[in-house]
Amino acid sequence: MSASGPTLKPYNALSGAEIKEIILSEMRRQLEADDRFRQHVTYPLVSWSWKLAVNVYPNEPANFQVEVGPKTMGDPDAAHDHAEVQIDLGTSRDVTAPAGQTADSARRDAGIAVPSPRTVKGPGNNRMVVDAPEIKPTEPPRATVTSSETKDVPKGGKVFARSVTARTPAAPEGLQVDAPSGSAPDEARTQQILEKEGGE
Repeated sequence: MSASGPTLKPYNALSGAEIKEIILSEMRRQLEADDRFRQHVTYPLVSWSWKLAVNVYPNEPANFQVEVGPKTMGDPDAAHDHAEVQIDLGTSRDVTAPAGQTADSARRDAGIAVPSPRTVKGPGNNRMVVDAPEIKPTEPPRATVTSSETKDVPKGGKVFARSVTARTPAAPEGLQVDAPSGSAPDEARTQQILEKEGGE
């Protein structure tokens, strides 16, 4: 029986893509909660700008900013007699456990899948906790049949089989399906075989 060492537990740090989804979900949540951004409210003239300040570790520099705007849309003459109203929205999040929020709780808030850790044997018989990614089976894309044509294949006075020609966007003329392996060759194939054998 082998002795097992201490269990090593990784910190499931947020990826850049996860941070982007969390920020977008927060912005969407704030805009959806504000009555000024509803379908029945219209603005003949609107301009906006936004600024994102991020503090990260490890990175050099440890903080950076992304800024866009101002962008203006609409008719500039529409608001010549009226004062503009400024709408300010803001939020912040501190994902620095134990002082701030944990990475997994930030994932849950944004609706992002939380990694499922499992324990495996690592180097030196140490038990390690690793992420068990969710594996989703993928199906190959199916061809969309635009039309099909069915013909009866008679043999001995009865319907022996049905022949179907399926037309898809990739094969608008239809597909010619080869005969099953081991089946007897038709007349054209028999002629090709005879010509090939006679030429050798």
